Amino acid sequence: SVLLSSISKTFTKHCLLLNISVLTSTCSDGASSAAFGALNRSKITSRMWSSLACTLRKTKQGVVTVGTTKYNTQQCIVTALEMDHTNSKAWFDLSFTLKEGDVKVGVKAYTREQCIVQALEIDPTITNAWYGLGLLLAGTRNITVSNETCTTTQCFIKALEIDPSRALVWRFLGLSMAPADVSVTVSTKAFTKQQCYLRALELDPTHAPTWRNLGECLPAGETVEVGTMMYNSELCLAKAGTLENADATNAAMSG
Repeated sequence: SVLLSSISKTFTKHCLLLNISVLTSTCSDGASSAAFGALNRSKITSRMWSSLACTLRKTKQGVVTVGTTKYNTQQCIVTALEMDHTNSKAWFDLSFTLKEGDVKVGVKAYTREQCIVQALEIDPTITNAWYGLGLLLAGTRNITVSNETCTTTQCFIKALEIDPSRALVWRFLGLSMAPADVSVTVSTKAFTKQQCYLRALELDPTHAPTWRNLGECLPAGETVEVGTMMYNSELCLAKAGTLENADATNAAMSG
């Protein structure tokens, strides 16, 4: 499907961006790993372990020694959770240390998906967690969060009801809609697939894939307004091509 194809191309990039933003946002102080290393393990709190994981990620430092034991980012987060099982941000951060398989917290093993569910069951207002869960499901199955069965589309809707300013989530909401879906409801307002793409472009008019998605879903002869200009399918696709060429040029120059 278009959704699966798009997610397969962008999932790793989006997870990396989410990972960086989440770990950065949860880093509450500028304490160095060396400062933690000077402490006895028993004196480090759950919040401090989470902060240490953040520091390791931001500085791209592989491990830190606490006492006589070395810890990587994942081990720091696991230690934080074993001290405080209700740390929702730590559960979400832990999900990004897993590419496949699982990780043990206490005596129970958790997959990436299960880590995100744990985070949301503790705090259902984490926008990135709903977005990440929607990407993981990729339209292929449903999942239960706090006794509620959620589809990919519903995960994106929940993310947007928390933060409607996320252009990429609007795009993926449009992609996730089935052919039979006339519209979806976000915060009591109905949006068609086309309107999801238009909302995404209002927020980020430089995103080439969204222009392509919009062009591909516009019926022949129909036009829509983006910004102050009118576009038909051909113009949307041309806009996507122009932006893709510019992106490729910028990438080549920066490389």
